[in-house]
Amino acid sequence: PLIVMPFTYFSYFTFFTGKLGQTIGQMLAKIKVVDGNGKSLGYAMAFVRTLAIFILPTFPLVFLHLMIIFDQKKQGLHDKIFGPYVVRTGAADNSPGKVRT
Repeated sequence: PLIVMPFTYFSYFTFFTGKLGQTIGQMLAKIKVVDGNGKSLGYAMAFVRTLAIFILPTFPLVFLHLMIIFDQKKQGLHDKIFGPYVVRTGAADNSPGKVRT
């Protein structure tokens, strides 16, 4: 069980983010993760992003969430490091920083 849980976590987030740009929850929220050019991350970048999300919670969570609120492009630390953005799906303007209205 200790090995299965992290493997399942990494597989789920890497597959869905790498293939579709969004997990099932992100589909329901109508958001998706894209690179700085608005393109899909691909599996390698999705894996690195998932790894960062898994490791970075060792930092105080309040700081990570406050960073998203005050950042002009609405990026968390894990996105700042590797460059992806979260954008609304189906929106006419999917430029970075247009997540919140």
